[in-house]
Amino acid sequence: RSHETSEDTMYHLQNTIITGDLSQPDDLRIRIRVLNGSISMEPLVKLYRSQGRLDAVWEAIVERETGVRFYPYGDLMKDTIISGNHFQVDRFLRYYMYILPELH
Repeated sequence: RSHETSEDTMYHLQNTIITGDLSQPDDLRIRIRVLNGSISMEPLVKLYRSQGRLDAVWEAIVERETGVRFYPYGDLMKDTIISGNHFQVDRFLRYYMYILPELH
């Protein structure tokens, strides 16, 4: 699904559509690829840090708090696979997905 936003404005992408049959509901994997931008972990990590949920590594904070893992992980990602159980992946896509447009 396409989304457009103004330049230099982070966009909270709320994707609520996951359909299909799961043979293993505890191991859902979804590939996410962003064109003309990146998935940003910064807003999510800032939220957790403000609540006193700290770790030296951002990936550890995100995995511990959401239950979602990234393959590969980066603070700004263009292409990644997220995995977790169906509830964790759905919740992440619905509430914690932030897209930062490319800066020109």
